[in-house]
Amino acid sequence: MSWPKGKPRSPESKEKIRISMLPHSSEVAERNRNRIITQEQRDKMSINRRGEGNVRWKGGGKQFTCPVCGKFFYGERPSRKRTYCSRRCSTTGILHNYSGFSRGKGGKRVDIGNIYFRSSYEANYARYLNFLITNSELIRWEYEPDTFEFAKIKRGTRQYTPDFKVYLNNGHIEYHEVKGWDYPKGITARKRFAKYFPHLKLIVIDRDFFRALNKQGILSLIPNWEAG
Repeated sequence: MSWPKGKPRSPESKEKIRISMLPHSSEVAERNRNRIITQEQRDKMSINRRGEGNVRWKGGGKQFTCPVCGKFFYGERPSRKRTYCSRRCSTTGILHNYSGFSRGKGGKRVDIGNIYFRSSYEANYARYLNFLITNSELIRWEYEPDTFEFAKIKRGTRQYTPDFKVYLNNGHIEYHEVKGWDYPKGITARKRFAKYFPHLKLIVIDRDFFRALNKQGILSLIPNWEAG
């Protein structure tokens, strides 16, 4: 019931309204302080407050990794799947896609053992490694076989999975990381990898590497190369 227009409220009335709008009276606050809430009740309140269908909650949507900054985010239902975590990353990703080397979509490549690759960069580099095997320049390679954990790190990037494990003819092993473009999380992961695993060799394969192959005419010798 609204107060009649034009009629001023008395001080007593104003005080009653003020008390009624307080989040808790002293009596309610005292009762809540002595209240014991079970874990079952906490879980129920948490679910009711967030809702399992809420895409902003980790239980309500699928987890994705932003290809630009490396942050995790939870996407909406499949019909509204997001690629980037923010508009800023979306703009950066679109600009990089028009730089001459397309990041491409992840998927299985039938010509490379039906292996799932996250980008055309990685798929093309696998084809290049197969080209080297054909020419007896290396023994074999594996895609993302090892994950290295930074046990002493408690926050931020705590593990790292290089893209390729390459077995050389001399018996040595190298790890190769393919990067169309870089982002802070990836840089941090490689720095920590170098710090905690100094005995392992990591090589970054970037866009300049692919440009060099193109200038040398090697790309024309590799079948099924995905053009950017």
